[in-house]
Amino acid sequence: AEVAIEAADVVLVHNDLTLLHTAMDLSRTTFRRIVYNYFWAMAYNLTAVPVAAGVLYPFTRTSIPPAVAGLAMALSSVSVVLSSLLLKRYKPPPLGDHHWHGAGPSRGNLKGGWFRRWRMAWEGRELVAGAELHA
Repeated sequence: AEVAIEAADVVLVHNDLTLLHTAMDLSRTTFRRIVYNYFWAMAYNLTAVPVAAGVLYPFTRTSIPPAVAGLAMALSSVSVVLSSLLLKRYKPPPLGDHHWHGAGPSRGNLKGGWFRRWRMAWEGRELVAGAELHA
């Protein structure tokens, strides 16, 4: 049993399978937050670092003082940390609101997002109240 626990990616310590759904949703939410933070950090670094280095100086004859550039960099790091702290407000989804295909949160009465609905319509299947019906 200990070998199985060591080899597993997720171990449920309670007899409640809904915790697996919560673990999957939490991992998706965490990954989305990582991608969000990475995108904004890269966007900031690709724009603000060259400006702080003086790329615009030949055109505008103005420069950013090093203290202001350092403060902006520190605020960028603080904003990433604060954004990550929003994960503490995570609430497990209702059990019927599953989206196992990674298509994002449910929209309206059809679960799974626009791509899944399009794919099912293309394949000639219907999606009624979250249950797939094969034609």
